[in-house]
Amino acid sequence: MHICYGCDPEQYPNGKPIDPSDTWAEPNKKGEWICGECQIEELNKRKLRVLGQQHSEVQQIIQQEDNKVKAWNNYVKRVNQNMSAGLKYERNRYTGRIPFD
Repeated sequence: MHICYGCDPEQYPNGKPIDPSDTWAEPNKKGEWICGECQIEELNKRKLRVLGQQHSEVQQIIQQEDNKVKAWNNYVKRVNQNMSAGLKYERNRYTGRIPFD
C-alpha cells in the first residue's frame, strides 16, 4: 500500500492511501508516490500557466471545478445556517475564488 503526500494536508495530515486500481499513481523523482488526482491537478495547473485563463480548455477546467465547489459551498451554507456546524467553505483550486450560486 502506497501513500500520497501530495494531497491536501489539512484533509490528509498523514497522507492519503492510494487506491491499488489507480493507474495514474507513480513515484516521483524523490521516490514518493503521487496519486492520479494530484497528477491531473498538476497538469491542469500547468495548462493554466501556459495557456492562460482565457483559453477554452482552461475555461472548461475552471468551470468544472467551480461547479463542484459551488455545490459543496451551497451545502455548507445551508448546514451552517440551520445547524451552526462550523463547516469550512472550499476554494477553487485553480483560481482561488470561493464561488456560490
